[in-house]
Amino acid sequence: MYNNYMPNFPNGINQPNIDQNYLNMIEKEKERLDKMKEQYVNRFQQPQQPTLNQTIQVAPTPQNIGLKYVNSVNDVQKELTMVDTPFITNDYSTLFIKNAKGEIRTFTLQEVIPKDERDEIIKQLQKENEELKGMIENAKSSNADDVKPIEDEKPTNVSNVRTSKAKPK
Repeated sequence: MYNNYMPNFPNGINQPNIDQNYLNMIEKEKERLDKMKEQYVNRFQQPQQPTLNQTIQVAPTPQNIGLKYVNSVNDVQKELTMVDTPFITNDYSTLFIKNAKGEIRTFTLQEVIPKDERDEIIKQLQKENEELKGMIENAKSSNADDVKPIEDEKPTNVSNVRTSKAKPK
């Protein structure tokens, strides 16, 4: 390409001094123009369409393996399960576990409230109070048969005669 502008000299004979800086500058300009050309061509090319992958599921994957809320065992029977799935009533009193075969196990739930030391002391005192009330009731009922009313008895040592005279006014 450049040979058209420069005469052909035999190797080493009368070659003119070649400016190396000028050649480097031309090479850099050539690289810059190639990059511009590549960017220009890429700008107008159609983007590649993404590859489509199609997945076919034979059995549905469980979306919600967590706890499901139901109103009754009838709601549990209607649900399709692929794994052991827990169901609970809205009032948290009954737990149902249904497996993939459709078998349902039922559990009754009871809330456990953690108690601290003061709650235990209160419970113990209430129990003792109830025991004392029972003892008092037993004592009253057993003594009621043995004790005669005081009103029926008359004292034997006391005379019925008045010894003092009334003072005149």
